[in-house]
Amino acid sequence: MLFLLKKVMQQSIQYEVEALDDKSINSILARFKGRHVKIVVEEVEQGRPDQLALYEKALEVRKLFENSKIDPGINLSDLANEVNL
Repeated sequence: MLFLLKKVMQQSIQYEVEALDDKSINSILARFKGRHVKIVVEEVEQGRPDQLALYEKALEVRKLFENSKIDPGINLSDLANEVNL
């Protein structure tokens, strides 16, 4: 089975609701001119992240990859480009 992957442009933008006006919305839509778009409105929790929670999450991630070995010759930019087809 052959799957064709299409490169899709995606952009996340965060605004305060009061700052949204016709000009800002048209500016966002201009970046996608000639394409079909899906607009998702999501409330963003404000405030400073809990430093202890971030630290504990980082420890969990480190534990997941503690036995991983990365070839020092690997080009991380090429790998990222391959993932982001």
